[in-house]
Amino acid sequence: MNFAAQLLSTIGAILMIVAIQLPKKDKLLIFYGLGGFCFGISFILLKGYPGGIICVILAMQTFISYIYEKKSEIVPKYVMYLTLSVALIAGIYSYQNIYSILPLACSILHTAIMMQKDMRILRILRFIILICWIFYEVIIGAYAAIISDSLGLISTVIAIYRFDILKRSKNNETKRK
Repeated sequence: MNFAAQLLSTIGAILMIVAIQLPKKDKLLIFYGLGGFCFGISFILLKGYPGGIICVILAMQTFISYIYEKKSEIVPKYVMYLTLSVALIAGIYSYQNIYSILPLACSILHTAIMMQKDMRILRILRFIILICWIFYEVIIGAYAAIISDSLGLISTVIAIYRFDILKRSKNNETKRK
């Protein structure tokens, strides 16, 4: 079961790394949702129930966001708050120790990502989420997830550099000319 958990974490990480490098939100959401689902099942297999349950709920939230994104519509705030409430209730119900708060924090930030149109802010929030998940993964022994989220963190930093810093720098140079 541990091998399956580590394998699912690796698959989830690959999906997340690909997701953050995509310039359009609709495609990002597909990979992000699938990756979150893989991590959720992985954490459950490792008995990290708070993180696992919240990951699965957040994957569903991501797929709901994808449906609205494809229609070029904004997800109604009540839908996002409803899924956030479900995640918070699940997190409270599955509370194991003080570290169980980390997945709850991630669920709040994930909801902010799903409501975000600005890809720059999305990437910054993703950076913060990855830091929280890495701490949680160390606690529950999700070794493949630690490695893969570390790679995801590097990928997010690269995406921030490519899409936000370089792009802003090029735009400033163009305005000066």
